[in-house]
Amino acid sequence: MPFYRWLGLRQLVADRKRWSRVDEKVDCFEKQLRVEPWGRTMRVVIYRKRVRHEAPKNYQLDLFDPDDGHYEYSAIVTNKDLTPTNVWWFMCGRGGHEKAYGELKTGFAFACVPTLSYAANGAWQLLSVLAFNLMRGLQIASTASARTGNRKRRARFVFQSIHTQRYEWLGKAGVVVEPQGRATLDVGTNPTVHRLFTKMADSLARAA
Repeated sequence: MPFYRWLGLRQLVADRKRWSRVDEKVDCFEKQLRVEPWGRTMRVVIYRKRVRHEAPKNYQLDLFDPDDGHYEYSAIVTNKDLTPTNVWWFMCGRGGHEKAYGELKTGFAFACVPTLSYAANGAWQLLSVLAFNLMRGLQIASTASARTGNRKRRARFVFQSIHTQRYEWLGKAGVVVEPQGRATLDVGTNPTVHRLFTKMADSLARAA
């Protein structure tokens, strides 16, 4: 939630005397905030994080002059039934979707505008998303390791970027040969590549 003046968040922080502890660096408090222009009351949790450097937005330092250092402030609007501490950790784990968007743009050309046709550009983006999901599904079925659950609720699997996959196996030089009349991809005698291809083939066979 941005610290717009008309929301009154700065004044709430300036008036706040007691904060609840999230961890050794982060404190918080929550407020049912009435937003008159929208005619709504929303649950807002405001956090302050201790930092050792001077905060880039010095307007906050004009309002707050703590004796024990500088703070960076953030506000989160939520409808989740979580404690303020768990809301913080939940938001800390939501950065995964930014990585997905970044990989879509840089690895799958999602940000490219190839034509002057809306329909064609829309089809291009759908194909980019389809390719992205296909590669993620392939990793889940073959090479991706599962994470244990935690408060950040990150993605359940550890994924490699498409750039890493291109380097490790998609872009490997190879040739299709036909020993005994059976088409076979020959990528040389590199044992690392051999182990990776064998692992993927075995995993996909089990998934099927």
